[in-house]
Order: sequence, then C-alpha cells, then structure tokens
Amino acid sequence: MRDKKLLCKNILTSLVLIAGVGLVLFYIFFKERTEYHVDVTDTLLWGAAMLDGGSIYNPDFWYAYNIPFSGAILMIPFVKAFGITYLTQMLGMAAFAMVFVIALYFCLRALSFEHFQCAAVTGLLMIFLCASKVTRMIFFCHVIHYS
Repeated sequence: MRDKKLLCKNILTSLVLIAGVGLVLFYIFFKERTEYHVDVTDTLLWGAAMLDGGSIYNPDFWYAYNIPFSGAILMIPFVKAFGITYLTQMLGMAAFAMVFVIALYFCLRALSFEHFQCAAVTGLLMIFLCASKVTRMIFFCHVIHYS
C-alpha cells in the first residue's frame, strides 16, 4: 500500500513538473512573440558579440557593464547556427529554461529531497514564474544578467 502511494505521488508530481516545463515552453515558443522588445535583443546581441570577438569579452562591442559569465553564453551556438533571429531567441531561452529546471531539481536532490518533492517544487515554480508578465520576461525572455 505504501508503495502505491509513493508511486501515485511520483506520477502526480512528475505531471506537475511536465506541466510547468510545458507552460514555460509554450510561453517561449508562442506567447513571447507578442511581448518581444529591445531588452530581449540585448541577449542576442551580447551572444553575437561574444561569437564575433572569439571570447567572452569583445573589445569592439560597447557593453553597458561587464558580466563575464551571463545567460548570453547560451546564445552563442544558436547565433552561430541561425544568426540574430527570433528562432535563435526562442532556442536560447528554451535552453536557459532547461538548464534552470535541471539545476533546481538537482539542487533539491542534493538537499536530500525525494523525487516527488523535487518535481513538485520545480514544476510549481515554473508555473508561478509564468503567472506574471514581468516574471516571464525576467526568467524566460531576457536572461543576460544570469550567471
């Protein structure tokens, strides 16, 4: 009986995690198109500057400030493959979201949480972060500031 309860908890919380990740990806690939603005372009341009300069810091690019390891690093392979495009933005933000989800889940595992607890917390956090236009923009549109 105890094993059935644990299995149910694991299945239900895994569904919460899948729903949270799905909501984030829905936002990135479909909803974001209506909220694209100049801040989003920064992440693309910083990634392109890193690619053009051949290092994390490009002396030919004017930075408002210097962040040595930012979310823009995730943009480099996508800028190289697709240029400075909306597809690059979506793929880079999806990559950041997956890194964020995986890091949070395994951080909780390192704190000795069980799978169902990690899945529930991670999934619910993803859902909560999509609840506001501002938090969606901060976490899934303009990640240049995250190291």
